[in-house]
Amino acid sequence: MRIVFFQIDLGRGGAEKVAFYLSNYLSKKGNEVHILTIKSKDQLSEGLNREVRFSTFNKKRISSSLIPLIRFIRTENIDCLISNVWPVTMVSVVASFFCSGFRQKLVLVEHCNLNEDFKHKSKLFRFFLRLSISFLHNQASKVIAVSNGVREDLISKGLKREKT
Repeated sequence: MRIVFFQIDLGRGGAEKVAFYLSNYLSKKGNEVHILTIKSKDQLSEGLNREVRFSTFNKKRISSSLIPLIRFIRTENIDCLISNVWPVTMVSVVASFFCSGFRQKLVLVEHCNLNEDFKHKSKLFRFFLRLSISFLHNQASKVIAVSNGVREDLISKGLKREKT
């Protein structure tokens, strides 16, 4: 199985470490694993198994990764793309609209309570956050929340219960 982890970077954050450990584990089980990042920050790739591919779009802005991601999806024969953390998840779903049949291969992972993380943002920002969750996250094959609190937060923003 060809599995791609797509995330903002490969720094030392929690989501990055989860992708790092899962990539090594899945590659040992015989899967082809690729970690693809938007930004070039890399503090973990030296510890990856030799079989795990690592590449970056080397972009400064998340939105700048949309076109390269569409090209990547179209040229690689991916069985599963695991996208970590909003707004990277949002870019992944938008890219899937341009890649026929790809949404059933798309898994989104949320690691934090978005209400808490963005409570100091404007009402307009939070409105668009809710809108993006209710529309875009429901397009993915599956949404993984790392805790019940994160799951309930996503559901409160419009994610269908059966997606988690």
